[in-house]
Amino acid sequence: SEFAKLCPPSERRSPETVLSYAVNELQMYLPSLASLPPEGSNYVASTVRMLGQFSFPQFLQAENNPHSVWMLQSVMKVEDPVIFKMFLLTQVCV
Repeated sequence: SEFAKLCPPSERRSPETVLSYAVNELQMYLPSLASLPPEGSNYVASTVRMLGQFSFPQFLQAENNPHSVWMLQSVMKVEDPVIFKMFLLTQVCV
């Protein structure tokens, strides 16, 4: 897509990496993100990182390997519980 061309080639591997880069580096192109308070912006960035690390659709189809589940558990131990709730919300709404 045209938006992905704003990201360096190393960040164009997947939609999640493009979004993660945009959330962290291209906020001027995301006015709704720029209007969030810093804490909200951090929640969005953390949720996007989680989206790139764990595939919920694969989990529902029992296609995840044990390492993916372990990664999700590890992230959940470090992140605010709100992040996991936002992650689940994005999976249900998309």
